[in-house]
Amino acid sequence: DDFIEAASTYGRIIISERYLSVKTIPPTSALGGAAGGEKYLVNHILFKFAVDFKGLYGGDHGAAKAAGQELKGLMAYY
Repeated sequence: DDFIEAASTYGRIIISERYLSVKTIPPTSALGGAAGGEKYLVNHILFKFAVDFKGLYGGDHGAAKAAGQELKGLMAYY
């Protein structure tokens, strides 16, 4: 229950500040890699926007498909 509450709270903050220049939770570059969009790490919870901001997927649709495959892989691993 604590995890769900924390993830919901941080997720709302990250989404609501998506287009702001100054953010309460800044994106991180410590995770490396250009694929996967903007990544946020807060309290050991990884959030990322599945957008093609580097042009690696041929558009946001391709980035969303890649994120969906990542999620399927994580669920299978779990």
